[in-house]
Amino acid sequence: MIGYICGILSVKYASVSTVIPIRKCNTIVTLILGILILHESIPILKLIISIILIILTILIVKEDKIRNDKDSKKGIAFAWLFVLFNGVASMLNKYYISIFINPLIMTFYYSLFGIIIVGIYCILTKSWKYFNINKIDKVYLLFSYIIFDLISNLSFRFCLIDGQVALAQPIHSSSIIITIIASYFLLHEKISNKKWLMILGVIICVILLSIQIL
Repeated sequence: MIGYICGILSVKYASVSTVIPIRKCNTIVTLILGILILHESIPILKLIISIILIILTILIVKEDKIRNDKDSKKGIAFAWLFVLFNGVASMLNKYYISIFINPLIMTFYYSLFGIIIVGIYCILTKSWKYFNINKIDKVYLLFSYIIFDLISNLSFRFCLIDGQVALAQPIHSSSIIITIIASYFLLHEKISNKKWLMILGVIICVILLSIQIL
């Protein structure tokens, strides 16, 4: 939850293209903790592929020019806090799912805690007006986001029942290429040939990590 809040604050103060490459480093934290604390045994070839996948994912969303103003520095600081807290949280996700088995239990407690935190925030700041759905523009997009985000988180947690978090997290993080490809077709954003090659590299890495014989 703390990592999620830091992630929101990071894009509040700095551009998305500045903080997203930093936030993708959370995968490195999870990978290391999965090996050191959960004692996950990963074949050396898959470990190398995972590292390549992480690097490609970061490079795909990396911005060439980073602003150096005060707000951007604050956003970058929150992005690094997201890396720390989210990386640890992903490792703990695997630990507790291995205990409870049912990922829905983890999702329930996560959601319950989130509601409590939001409630406390609204009480302290008297921000209940933001809960007025009538004032939200394009409500269908908001609920579409909520549904897709819920499915994404549930899929990741169910994956952790049998899967290793050190391998699952890099694959989960690579989902950014879906966003980039969708922006190309739906928003008509330009993608360089270099970035297309990196996207192809990410797809190949994900396929290789999914092959059991490696």
